[in-house]
Amino acid sequence: MKFRFSLFVGLAAVWPAAGLAQSVSKPSSADAAWLDLAARAAPGVVSRSAGPANSADQIKVAGLDYAERQKVAAQSAKDFYTAHPADARVPEAQKLEAASLLRSMWPLPADRGQAALQTATAFVTDQRNATKDRFEVAALLFAQQHKIRTNGGALQDDAAAYEKTAEMMQREFGDIPEVFDYYLGVADASDPETGIRAARKIVQSTALARTQKQAQVVIDRYALIGLPLGVELADGRGRSVDLRRPGRPTVIYVWSAKHGENDWAALVRARRAVPENTQWIFVALDTTASEQAAVMTKIPVRGIHCLLNDGQRAAFAKELKVRRMPYAYVLGRSGALAGYGRPADLPELLTPLSR
Repeated sequence: MKFRFSLFVGLAAVWPAAGLAQSVSKPSSADAAWLDLAARAAPGVVSRSAGPANSADQIKVAGLDYAERQKVAAQSAKDFYTAHPADARVPEAQKLEAASLLRSMWPLPADRGQAALQTATAFVTDQRNATKDRFEVAALLFAQQHKIRTNGGALQDDAAAYEKTAEMMQREFGDIPEVFDYYLGVADASDPETGIRAARKIVQSTALARTQKQAQVVIDRYALIGLPLGVELADGRGRSVDLRRPGRPTVIYVWSAKHGENDWAALVRARRAVPENTQWIFVALDTTASEQAAVMTKIPVRGIHCLLNDGQRAAFAKELKVRRMPYAYVLGRSGALAGYGRPADLPELLTPLSR
């Protein structure tokens, strides 16, 4: 089974958010227990290697450590609401128990995590719980159910299932802001066609203005397909990189030392499945020259490396509507944008261009 660190870190979005302030007086037993629970439940940081990709052993160790910490957090949450049933923070503790149990499902246990799924389902279906809390647990629940069905696959990597889940969430929870934020995740992570459907649904809805604004960026990016890119790039020596007529399929791989710099494994897999004559251009955003130099030798694909100054970065991100990294833009032989997507999407994007 293949897993990413994003599975361990990206799902850690639910932990006690209220009532954590320390009192100037001696805390009560409930307050002390809550502070202890908060410390245990904090997502923390999963250690990563300094290399271009994490080894299978490193991923396994980090994943098992993360899962064990989540199990401890779930038990602490249960201990809290059992010992303090009248405390106002009981609903938060119950949400935390359900979410932590779901996050602890790595690797898939022999019983397929039935206890975690049952606890989470009970929380989600209990109408007494706040809608926002039910939604947060449901998002984790559906992600884990998909992982079970696909033997380890990430929901975000299956555009059709991700979109269907968003529709199911909307039917269950209605037009709440969290639902449209979920649709925005679909718009960002999916192929252009699925993404544009999700984005259009957002801008035609009652979503918050900030969510609609971000969805509009996705729509504007889709409008770039078939057009030449209006950006100018230069390599590390200051030589211009001509994007007007590259004469062969070209990948512009946008990355950052702060976001996605370690995701080279997906790039390696994509490189093996794309036409050999593909031109690779690496554009680093939010990255200093020293950071880029430290990483360049680790990138497992040869290509042209471009480092932009502050003004160029802003112009590049605005022109290409960059919303996440790493991300790839694919140009045809004429220089027109043929498509865009995550590193894993590159084989599908490039194969038609090799014909």
